Amino acid sequence: MKKGLLNVLLISLTIYIFLGDVRYFLNSNNKSQALSDIFSLDNLRVSLTFVIAFIGFGLWVYYIFTKFYTAKKTKKIITFLVGGVLISIAFRYIADEIIGVHYFGRGNYNQGTKVIYYFIDNCYYSILYGSIAMVYFFIQHSFKTEKEKLLLAAENKATQLKFLKSQINPHFLFNSLNNIYSLVYQKSDNALPAVDKLSKLLRYSLYEADHKVSIKKEFDQIQHFIDLQSLRREKPIHYKIETTLRDSMIQIPPLLLIPFVENAFKHGDLHNSEDPISINLFTAENQLIYNVSNVVKIQQKDNVGGIGLKNIQKRLELLYGPKRHFNVEEKNNRFTATLKIPVEL
Repeated sequence: MKKGLLNVLLISLTIYIFLGDVRYFLNSNNKSQALSDIFSLDNLRVSLTFVIAFIGFGLWVYYIFTKFYTAKKTKKIITFLVGGVLISIAFRYIADEIIGVHYFGRGNYNQGTKVIYYFIDNCYYSILYGSIAMVYFFIQHSFKTEKEKLLLAAENKATQLKFLKSQINPHFLFNSLNNIYSLVYQKSDNALPAVDKLSKLLRYSLYEADHKVSIKKEFDQIQHFIDLQSLRREKPIHYKIETTLRDSMIQIPPLLLIPFVENAFKHGDLHNSEDPISINLFTAENQLIYNVSNVVKIQQKDNVGGIGLKNIQKRLELLYGPKRHFNVEEKNNRFTATLKIPVEL
């Protein structure tokens, strides 16, 4: 508030000096006489009472709006403003027309000035400098409100993203633990390697979740996921990965690509050697294009999609807005998920 009051004071003084002394000096035919008038004791006395009365009222207006506007206390604002106008006019009248006349022989207004004219004329100056304070307050308030909205939107976005990540990780974790449980139950030699793969994926989720990561690091986790899935199955999993990247260190949000593969493993035919799961990743025209395709298992056909892709679609909306392209398609018993996002190459 102190900074705001100081700014209102400086703006008001600048306008007062320009409207009064500067204009008088510029319009005067005798510049030396104009300067002597401006710096005369009598003029300085009148100027001081004017500044205290009306610029002081402007500071009062700013203070009242700062204190009561956000609380929506309209009645208090009106009461204090009207009271401030009356006090300012009364102060100026006493200082100039009573004390000034008594000690200096003249006031600021000619003798015989009607009370109604005096009141209206001084109301004009109260409104003028009060308006300066109000305009400054509302400009400042507008910037502050907009900044708060942006901060709130950013916080909400971050909160939603954290919530969506928390959905992805438990979903993936439960599936993986079930896989490891099966291996342990079967006393398989693959149980320990499976635990190792899961620990690497969990470490990635915990320590990389709040920062962007390179595509290479994300793809390493995809490979860990595939290895983890392969360990619990007796039959080999058939898949193919094709990547064509200008730069493997391109930064993307973590855990963005894994759900596509998880969805394919959950609903796809993993042992189809003739039509394996297809994972394609490449860059073209400042875009990262990611495509995962799989044959749908007959018994899973009605459940295609899963929580993973619905979740990732919400994340994409928050992260990229209209700049992202996300599409899922099922045709001839084949499910395909395609993602296109902008990247800096």
